Amino acid sequence: MLRILEPGSSRPREIEAHDPVPAATLWIDLLAPTPAEEDKVEALLGHDIPTREEMEEIEASSRLYRENGASVMTATLISVSEQRMPVEGPVTFVLSGERLVTVRYHEPRPFETYVKTIARKGAPKTGADVLVGLLETIVDRLADILEESGARLEEVSTTLFESRETMRSAQQSETYEALLTKIGVNSSRIGKAQQSLSSLHRLMGFVRLPEGAGESAGAVEDLRADLKSLIEHNAYLEGRISFLLDATLGFINTAQNKVMNLFSVLAVIFLPPTLVASIYGMNFEVMPELGWTFGYPWAVGLMVFFAVVPYLYFKHRNWL
Repeated sequence: MLRILEPGSSRPREIEAHDPVPAATLWIDLLAPTPAEEDKVEALLGHDIPTREEMEEIEASSRLYRENGASVMTATLISVSEQRMPVEGPVTFVLSGERLVTVRYHEPRPFETYVKTIARKGAPKTGADVLVGLLETIVDRLADILEESGARLEEVSTTLFESRETMRSAQQSETYEALLTKIGVNSSRIGKAQQSLSSLHRLMGFVRLPEGAGESAGAVEDLRADLKSLIEHNAYLEGRISFLLDATLGFINTAQNKVMNLFSVLAVIFLPPTLVASIYGMNFEVMPELGWTFGYPWAVGLMVFFAVVPYLYFKHRNWL
């Protein structure tokens, strides 16, 4: 799909494959472009745009470079929804003079958010304004993702530490499984957010706006400061993820140890009665208790006695 934003317009419009791209276009947005759409944009720019394979390369020289006076910048952006695991993909920004070209193969939410923003606040004047506006929306979205992840981790912490004592054993098993799932999902979100923040931080160090950018140049400096603070907050969340994961696994091990401890105590409790029963179960002809009227109550009493005494001892030592 190929969308363009023309000067004075507050909403991008989609153009057909056979329609030309106006020379005065401020923003060209390519979403999973066809070869024909790529050729059309390259003819307008006067140089190639990166292919999908080139966008996915991780070395800095392949992601950030200048060609024929144009700045080609590729960043990894995260796309998050409530229903699916987060996904990420490269997005390329080509700033050529007064024109911005974006190339992407997935749909991060900030792009549609920015379209709604310019429809509400008015059209940008240059491609640099579009670039800065998109980057501001992307950074805002990453901040929202980190805030949501922090809130979800707080829920995990509350469930883990405050609700644990009131749960039965079966409930604990189900809860621990759910907590591990939540920790895994949030770990994926935070990890992918870290990749996006790192790639954007490198991009912000590379970007050079045309002379006379005015407010956009100041906004770039603000974005650099925002990215630095988000990277620090993301590092805090990564540490919190590690702590909650270790705590959850520790509680699971504690619960398993309690079960094994119970089995061990029960084995010790029933060992003496088993010994008494084994003795009186032997088939010898001469056993005084066999002809004794109180032989059976005596044997049962011994078994009960030797079962109760270890139980009371373990209870006294708080082993049960």
